[in-house]
Amino acid sequence: MILPKMSGPAVLAALKSNPETADIPVVVLSGLREKNRQKLIQAGAEEYFEKNSLLPAPGISLLPETLENVIARINRKAANRSSKISAGNMKAI
Repeated sequence: MILPKMSGPAVLAALKSNPETADIPVVVLSGLREKNRQKLIQAGAEEYFEKNSLLPAPGISLLPETLENVIARINRKAANRSSKISAGNMKAI
C-alpha cells in the first residue's frame, strides 16, 4: 500500500496496537504486486487483494467468491468475539 505519511504495514501495526481498534478487520485492496502481501498479512490484515484480480468479467457478480468468503470469515470471527464477550459478562454478574 502506498500512503502519503505512513506505510501500509505501519498503519496496520498502529491499528492493531490500539485496544480500541485492534479488533477491526482490515482487508487490503492494493494496486501493488504480491510482494507486499506477506508483510501486510503479518502486520494484521485479514486478507490482501490486488485490484486487478477483483475486476469482474461481464455478467459476473461484482463480489468474487474469494471476497465473499473473506467477508463470511470476518463475520464468523465477529460473532465468536461477541459470544465470548457475552459469556464473560454473564460470569461477572
